Amino acid sequence: MASHGVFIIVQFYQFIQFAKKYIGEETLSKLMRYALIGLSISLGAGFILLLLLGQTKWSGRSMTLLDPTYAKKYIPIVASVSEHQATTWGSYFFDIHFAIFFAPVGLYYIYNNRQNNIVFIGIYAVLSVYFASVMIRLLLVFAPAACICAAIGISWLY
Repeated sequence: MASHGVFIIVQFYQFIQFAKKYIGEETLSKLMRYALIGLSISLGAGFILLLLLGQTKWSGRSMTLLDPTYAKKYIPIVASVSEHQATTWGSYFFDIHFAIFFAPVGLYYIYNNRQNNIVFIGIYAVLSVYFASVMIRLLLVFAPAACICAAIGISWLY
């Protein structure tokens, strides 16, 4: 979900840059202010409605992603499963191999040369490495980001 959110934010940013050419800065800022106020009111009302209806309950696995100690405290059966354990450095190397050494080089390049097309990859890599460190089964989410960042890093080195 976070990758979709970042994608939507990048699209929104590009739309604003496009709209600046055809609408004046002052008019665009007014429209943005009204849109943000309306969006925040509607999102807040929607969240309160879902909260009152009891539809915002998260599963134990989802809570474990946000708070790694949650499963140990409240759901010991989830904490006892080996694929829900924290990831060791050996697992990173075994699953991703040498890309793990070049991925930080690619991230360095991405954040030094912030272009719209590669910042998305950098954000994806940073978020996925956090989630992969919390739960070993999420190395599958981190592997594509590590490969792309490693390719960018190797390309930059060459």
